[in-house]
Order: sequence, then C-alpha cells, then structure tokens
Amino acid sequence: GLELVKEEFREEAERCWSVGEDGLVPGWLADMTPAGREYNTMVLMYEDASSKPRPMDDRPWKRLPAAVAQVIPGDKREEDLALATTFFGPSEGQPRPGGVVLDLGCGWGYIAKRLAQTGNYDLVLASDVAWSPLEIGRADIENEGVGPEQGLLMLRADVQELPFKSETAEYVYWGMCLHKVADPAAALREVSRVLRPGGKLYATLIPGMRLKQEAVEVWAKEAGLVEVSAVIPSTFMYLRASKPAR
Repeated sequence: GLELVKEEFREEAERCWSVGEDGLVPGWLADMTPAGREYNTMVLMYEDASSKPRPMDDRPWKRLPAAVAQVIPGDKREEDLALATTFFGPSEGQPRPGGVVLDLGCGWGYIAKRLAQTGNYDLVLASDVAWSPLEIGRADIENEGVGPEQGLLMLRADVQELPFKSETAEYVYWGMCLHKVADPAAALREVSRVLRPGGKLYATLIPGMRLKQEAVEVWAKEAGLVEVSAVIPSTFMYLRASKPAR
C-alpha cells in the first residue's frame, strides 16, 4: 500500500506498512487524516484541533491462530457483501477480480475482513474517521487470523479528504456513511478521484431530506461517474456507479 498514498502520508505508511526485519508488516493502525481539524460525525461538521487523537491501544498487529469465520445467518452485512462482490466482478475470463478495494467508513471492519477472507483481491484498505471502531474491528479481525498477510490494512482517514493518490483503487465499498459526511457531493468527487478507469463504487446509505435519490445520482454523475444507479428497495438506498474506462 506504500505506493498508493499521497507523498505527505508516505512516512506514516512506511512506519505502519513496511516489511520489518522479521519479514512481517507491523500493521499499525495508520493515521492519514489532515492535521489541524477533526470531523465530528454527530453534527456533520469539522472542528479545529490543535493536536490529533491517538488510539487507546497503539500497537502492531497481532498474529493469532486462524479461526472459523463468524458468519451469522441472516446478517444484513452478508447480503451487502454478496451484492457488492457480484457487482465488482470478476470480468469475463478472469478467475478472480484482483486489484485494490477501499472499504470507506469501515466501522468495525466486518466487510473488509470478509473481503480479505475471499482471497479474491490483492489488497483491502479499511478506513474510518474514528479510532474506536478501528480498534474494535482490529481485535475481531485478529481473532479470525486475518491481517496484513491476507492483504488487509487499516487506517484512520476522512472520505472527504482521502490520503490516496488519484486512480489507485479498482473498487470502493462505502457502507452506511454517505449520509454522515458534511458535503456528499465533495465526498463523491473524492471517491471518483481515487477510482481507476473502469473502477466500481458500491455504496449503501440512509436516504432523507438531504439525500434524495435524484440528488445522489446527480452528484455521482457530476463527480465523473457513469452507469449510475441509486435505488431504494426498502429502508436503505443502494448506489452503484463506475469510473469511465479509457
């Protein structure tokens, strides 16, 4: 993942993700948020901050014995996972999709963990703007024997100001977070920026006064995405879109 991040975050990427003398990636939770402000998800606003918060348990990744994947029958996340991976592919004639997946607003990292467990992708980068869900998710993921060796890395990042270079990911999974950002249109532009040509976005969100179906589709198209589809089959909205292929 070192080559995927902007130069300003290169040092942090090397600290957290470079292979050590023991031959292992340390797997620290990387902090790749801009300095000087923090995003408050409760009020959907940025607040000035003189210093950055740190995780409660700041440590490298634990390598634990692999356990049986904990899949709960009827888990809504499994339905979303199946819909996303079907949309992602692979392309005709490919045995596996490969490439880089960004799980934005990953929360406890369930989807990122399951994506890594499929073995279908080269790298899964799971990000959230808050430390707490990342730490909770890391412990759960470690307990199932998943980590950097399975192509999973975790970081603190803001979807409205992503730390990745342009055109770095083949796929973006964005679960239940678009309604939590201050500027949905700007966030969609960031997602579009980091997608490679032909890349795909799968997002779920809660529609409302601020996020009507038509508005979401317009913002996605204005961000440069094509084949945009926003549907509301029940309580949630499902957004699928692609970056134009060159």
